[in-house]
Amino acid sequence: MEKSIRRRVKEVTCDLSPSMMLIAAEVFYNAHVVNDRFHVQQVYNEAVDEIRIDIRRQLIAEENNRNKSEPPVTYSNGETMRQILARSKHTLMMSQNKWTDIQRHRVNILFKYYPILKAAYSLAMELRKIFNAKISPTKAMGRMNKWYEKVMALGNNNFRSVIKTFKNGSSRKHGA
Repeated sequence: MEKSIRRRVKEVTCDLSPSMMLIAAEVFYNAHVVNDRFHVQQVYNEAVDEIRIDIRRQLIAEENNRNKSEPPVTYSNGETMRQILARSKHTLMMSQNKWTDIQRHRVNILFKYYPILKAAYSLAMELRKIFNAKISPTKAMGRMNKWYEKVMALGNNNFRSVIKTFKNGSSRKHGA
């Protein structure tokens, strides 16, 4: 591709590969190199799922130490918390308006006992809303900054990869 054409490129969207971002910054030296929304959302959803998995592991460890003669607690939907956690993985990646009544009941139980999961899920949906909003890039960046601050305020180690993704994406502007 001719240098004059490459110079006119204003923005390049990449996956989260650092090598691709470096190449894009080299080839399109006047462009902003940004992470694409799908991969950013994927990293965030993985962080939410890591919280779910951590809770489930902790629960399994507690169950291994409890008296086996006592049956596990079942909740209003007839499931144990272990079952609720196992069966909520995909539900936590979906928008609430797509949940079935069974999924909604399950997640309401989960959120009642694990507010960190509710907060993380809410931020995932907020991120999706920002990406879907028909707003100016400046307004979107303002919302993303506020969202990022909320993620930082959660103080959960599972979000290190999300924070790293934002730092990597913001340091790749104009070939830097």
